[in-house]
Amino acid sequence: MDETETALRGQRIAVTGASGGIGRALTLALLGAGAEVTALVRDARGASGLARAGARLAMARLGGGDPAALARALEGAGTVIHLAYDVRAGADENLAAFAALEAAAGAAGAGHFIQASSAVVYDDWPAGGA
Repeated sequence: MDETETALRGQRIAVTGASGGIGRALTLALLGAGAEVTALVRDARGASGLARAGARLAMARLGGGDPAALARALEGAGTVIHLAYDVRAGADENLAAFAALEAAAGAAGAGHFIQASSAVVYDDWPAGGA
């Protein structure tokens, strides 16, 4: 057992965007290191492999959805890792989703909130410049 695996064993971590490319790889790595992972997904169809690997799936919309469902999904998580970005929505909607998630993470008592991003946050991507 390596140091990372020891440090993550039993840690409760919630990951948004868990069914995306980066989110899936991170979720599987966290599970492999012994973390208890809740994968927040928009649609369970693309996340069945995560469930088979041991992740708990939570259907929860980040913005404009059911705040109680979001709170339930984050319950007990010590860390929330936010990787989700809805490319079908604009920047304002995605910022509102971020704010809702951040508030729910605080209310759930998460001690760590990690946000990652990519070029898709530019509304004119991929047609425009970054």
